[in-house]
Amino acid sequence: MGVITDVRIDRSTVQTPAMAWRWALRLYAGYCALFVIWNAWVSSVYPKWLEEASVAVWPPSAPLWTWLERVLLLPLLRYDVIWYIGIAQHGYGHRPGDTAFHPLYPLLTGLLGRMFGGEYLLAAWLIAQVCYVTDDEMYNECYYNVQVRYALGSRHLGEGYFDLRTLYYFRERLARHMQATGENLRQQAFEQVTDEQ
Repeated sequence: MGVITDVRIDRSTVQTPAMAWRWALRLYAGYCALFVIWNAWVSSVYPKWLEEASVAVWPPSAPLWTWLERVLLLPLLRYDVIWYIGIAQHGYGHRPGDTAFHPLYPLLTGLLGRMFGGEYLLAAWLIAQVCYVTDDEMYNECYYNVQVRYALGSRHLGEGYFDLRTLYYFRERLARHMQATGENLRQQAFEQVTDEQ
């Protein structure tokens, strides 16, 4: 049995960053739509608030803003959201046990909620959507950094200390090697790293 040493990548199936972003946004939008439908159905079966019990999910019979609030926002007003909204509206100390929650999210919710004229739930939802995107970006950057460290030869996260100039020197050496030989070592290393996963 022979060992294959030359592996070629079919470039026709490689996506551009724009294609990847469009796919990711469609996936996120689809997930959000399913989440909204599921929450609306569950909140109609198990209503927690009077507005949920009195406004029908389908067909829309209330004024548009009331119906949208009932379908999109009120199903989310459960569990920790109640605590965060309370802290945003009244500050810490309005209920025993509210100091268990970190202050940044209620602080931002309170500021944005006041700007929206007291719509704290809408403010909390918008902040959560923005933070989800930034958390996802932070995860992707961390994952990329781990791949770079792996390509540099580091097999453990605590192994070695990389100064910024280390990466600059490394990139400079790669560029000089590519000019001299025409071989793109960085591209080869990342192809190897991604093929191993």
